[in-house]
Amino acid sequence: MDGDGSVPFYILDAHEEIFGANMARSHLFGKVKAGNTYHSCCVVVKNMHRCVYAIPNSSIFHTDEMIMLEKEVEESRISSTDFHKKLQDMAYELKNEVASNCSSLNVSSFSMDPVKRRYAFERSDIPAGENYALKINYPFKEPPLPADLKGKTFCALLGTHCSALELFLVKRKVKGPLWLSVSKFATCPPSQKVSWCKFEIIVESPKDIQVSSSSNSKIEIPPVVVAAINLKTVINEKQNVNEIVSASVICCHKAKIDTPMLASEWKKPGMLSHFTVVRKLDGGIFPMGFSKEVTDRNTMAGSNVLAVESSERALLNRLMIALHKLDNDFLVGHNISGFDLDVLLHRSQACRVPSSTWSKIGRLKRSVMPKLTKGNTIFGSGASPGIMSCIAGRLLCDTYLASRDLLKEVSYSLTQLAKTRLNKDRKEIGPHDIPTMFQTSKSLIELVEYGETDAWLSMELMFHLSVLPLTRQLTNISGNLWGKTLQVSSCRIGFPFFMVYFCKMVPRAQRVEYLLLHAFHAKKYIVPDKMTSHVKEAKMTKRRMNNGIEDRNADELDTDAANFENGNQQSDHGKRKKGPAYAGGLVLEPKKGLYDKYVLLLDFNSLYPSIIQEYNICFTTVERSTDGLVPRLPSSKTTGVLPELLKNLVERRRMVKSWMKNASGLKVQQLDIQQQALKLTANSMYGCLGFSNSRFYAKPLAELITLQGREILQSTVDLVQNNLNLEVNKKYRCLEIDLVQRMLLLKKKKYAAVKVQFKDGTPYEVIERKGLDMVRRDWSLLSKELGDFCLAQILSGGSCEDVVESIHNSLMKVQEDMRNGQVALEKYVITKTLTKPPEAYPDAKNQPHVLVALRLKQSGYTAGRSAGDTGASAASLTGIAQRARHPDELKCDDGKWIIDIEYYLSKQIHPVVSRLCASIQGTSQSVMADCLGLDSSKFHSKSIESVPSSSLLFAADDEERYQSCEPLILSCPSCSGTLHCPAVFSSICTSILEKSKNPQIEGSISNFWHRLRCPKCPEEGELGRISPAMMANQVKRQAEGFVSTYYKGVMMCDDETCKHTTRGLNLRMVGDSERGTVCPNYPRCNGRLVRKYAEADLYKQLSYFCHLLDTVRCIEKVGGRRDSNKLDKGVDQNSA
Repeated sequence: MDGDGSVPFYILDAHEEIFGANMARSHLFGKVKAGNTYHSCCVVVKNMHRCVYAIPNSSIFHTDEMIMLEKEVEESRISSTDFHKKLQDMAYELKNEVASNCSSLNVSSFSMDPVKRRYAFERSDIPAGENYALKINYPFKEPPLPADLKGKTFCALLGTHCSALELFLVKRKVKGPLWLSVSKFATCPPSQKVSWCKFEIIVESPKDIQVSSSSNSKIEIPPVVVAAINLKTVINEKQNVNEIVSASVICCHKAKIDTPMLASEWKKPGMLSHFTVVRKLDGGIFPMGFSKEVTDRNTMAGSNVLAVESSERALLNRLMIALHKLDNDFLVGHNISGFDLDVLLHRSQACRVPSSTWSKIGRLKRSVMPKLTKGNTIFGSGASPGIMSCIAGRLLCDTYLASRDLLKEVSYSLTQLAKTRLNKDRKEIGPHDIPTMFQTSKSLIELVEYGETDAWLSMELMFHLSVLPLTRQLTNISGNLWGKTLQVSSCRIGFPFFMVYFCKMVPRAQRVEYLLLHAFHAKKYIVPDKMTSHVKEAKMTKRRMNNGIEDRNADELDTDAANFENGNQQSDHGKRKKGPAYAGGLVLEPKKGLYDKYVLLLDFNSLYPSIIQEYNICFTTVERSTDGLVPRLPSSKTTGVLPELLKNLVERRRMVKSWMKNASGLKVQQLDIQQQALKLTANSMYGCLGFSNSRFYAKPLAELITLQGREILQSTVDLVQNNLNLEVNKKYRCLEIDLVQRMLLLKKKKYAAVKVQFKDGTPYEVIERKGLDMVRRDWSLLSKELGDFCLAQILSGGSCEDVVESIHNSLMKVQEDMRNGQVALEKYVITKTLTKPPEAYPDAKNQPHVLVALRLKQSGYTAGRSAGDTGASAASLTGIAQRARHPDELKCDDGKWIIDIEYYLSKQIHPVVSRLCASIQGTSQSVMADCLGLDSSKFHSKSIESVPSSSLLFAADDEERYQSCEPLILSCPSCSGTLHCPAVFSSICTSILEKSKNPQIEGSISNFWHRLRCPKCPEEGELGRISPAMMANQVKRQAEGFVSTYYKGVMMCDDETCKHTTRGLNLRMVGDSERGTVCPNYPRCNGRLVRKYAEADLYKQLSYFCHLLDTVRCIEKVGGRRDSNKLDKGVDQNSA
């Protein structure tokens, strides 16, 4: 204890019970120092009180009268006691009504006091600015007041459903893991302890806990105990459930959380311990010699590092006791939140493990296991609330989720990450392989080693990614709970074949939310309430009843949250994705092509955060209009809360980066983690304004920011055309100008560029890619590698001939290697994502990855299995889904299945390469198809992205101009045969040529229309002759046919691998796409719908008919030729 009798307590985690007898208590978990050692400690905080604000009507506290009273207090004409008494008198009627409501709602004990607070948020029924409100305090054990409660004297209640933990963190100014000073505490007797921690103390009031000042707390940041877990399971065929056969634990007893740890630090002797428990299979025995092997290993280690049990229940008991002895602060595993914990707790439930044992997986003693799954749990969203409640007191670090958030990989399986990040090989062990490993002592020992290796790799990956220091920094900046920060933003739970994706907005949104909560509370603002799911549903139901189901009020529209999170996915629970409620950023139409000369790149640093600071945009400064229009820029000179926060974050990051220049070794890594955390937090700030489910959602502010962003970008474009560097940098301080040596621009947000960067004055090149096929995960490794090679050749700066030749040669070689079986199976793997459980797909039979997922699940693989995320090798378009297989299935089928080479060449390689080479002269889709051994005739069709009008304007002659048009087909009235109508000009030119050779021929020009006849009919007589009237009717009919084709409005996807055709319009909005252009196959296809028969196609076709039959133009051209011939003859004579 300190000299003042308080206990220094380092908080790591906190937990509150939402229901039950303990709902008025909060439990803080962390570390205390006893001697020279840190031990676990639980602080039980009693008597937590709700804090509710009743917003009075304007008639309660008269503004003029209050100003006079406050002035009198300032001038000491009345005392503060008299002022408070008058304030109470004014609030008498309000207090009586609130007290009456509280009594009727079974709130028995409460206190009320008028206080001065500010409000600056989006509720129009609450007056903005600084006003008086009635503060109501009562215990959390009392029921919450209704959020929509109103009365004669008050118009709203705020803070009715605020959680006890939120109030504790914000009011006590607890911002992440830090030292607290706990005073007036009582030590809990062992018989009354509610936790498994070594020490437990009780405080009667949250006010007895304070953040330690830097002068009083010079204690080091304590190390933590980290335990990595890996389970090996078999499938119970009858019940189709996983049963645990072995559990391995690797423990690091002193892991640092304030700085990265080198491998030499955490691997040194005394830092690590390991333990594995294995049981017999049901009805089986251990193989001969295994008991001796266990004894030898334990003797060599000097402790029981390998234990054997006879049943699964005994194994679970042994594992829980071992975890309790370790007293670990962190549970680590690869996909531990999606598989290991779920299996562990469900098996404890099924095996009837006592609550005094299974509850040791966490730090709270429990008598009843919480509900492990909820009815509306989103598939793939990580550990359920029930599981998280079971492990309360221990933080969960899932390296699978952490790698998803921090790395860019095709696959996030432990095997792939161990190979690419740790440079280690890992052997995959499937559930069906494990029973065979119990046949011999050697193979069973191998199974034990595989489990320990997997736990080791999870631990090593955690240290490699510096997950603990980074997430701790983020938590200290934002002021939320560390456990919430560890639940990273994009959660993907792996099947052995595929990735399950669910865009989880909570963690990053909560970080920004708590950052703003702390900031606004410090300035005495009443913050907006958190909209619960029940409130949202009630609000939507009310809107439907009042306005009908088709209500399109912009306030209810889901905004595009892509700026807030890295993706646009959302859960599929019957909710339709709606369009953005306001205009987003400006995306200029690109000029497609390859730029092989230097290009200047103008990049705004953190555009939206810079706009917030530059224009002082904040809840407290922007006046919102009642008519829903975009508000004006603020005129207030007082800096708002948002700009002040961002300025602080930017300055802190700038300071940390300056320290990095003079640092070395681990200090550089530590400082780099700090600056990354500051950058992530600052860049997430705008998202809370534009995301409709955010607590601080403010559409007017988000709309104003994007409007300013569009204006800045457009004005920059205008300025660049005149004065490139000087004027732009004068006007915008956040603009950087970079140099791009070469650039391949395919379409909006799809490009690759060679950027020139400088380090210590020395230039070096970096290739930047965005939106290209190689970046996406649903392409095979083979197509990615070939795409990377082609891109490198295109951007190499070589001559066009050399580049084309190199690409053609590579295509011919790869198809030859594929047909000869010289390409590894892993390169054919295609990864796909699921947005919901495989059983929930109505068209599962048409989707390969869904069928594979279903088949693997039936074979025993369950959600969250971390065996990998790689996918199926496919066949051809017909029956492709039925013939997709997981790589392991191919290995087990003894050559029954073979790779469909044609599918990969035509659907995986050709689209990627042809899109990259679309702007390269000297090659085409058909030529590349020929190099791949495909039928080139199937690739001669024109690209639907091309602009036909350009060929109409710039073609060299008529033949080239109209080469893609349909011919004018005439029908013979006599024999019903057909003929292609020749052009008037070509027929007359032929006649002129014949007449020059034979002057006896007469009337060949004037009789053209009379000579037009069917070549199959006899030349004598009138048979086969097509009169002008007949021709006019046939031309009109065919022209009307093309017009009708245009007005059918058939749309086609511009993605070559999709080519989806439809006449219906999909009105959903994705990113910056125009309404009605999103492919119906989204998100499986990212293409855009364009007209299959466009206006330019119709114009070109009708122009071609005019070209065929335009006699006037023909005569002009013939006259021009004759004059030209006369001139040529005159020149020849003069020269002679």
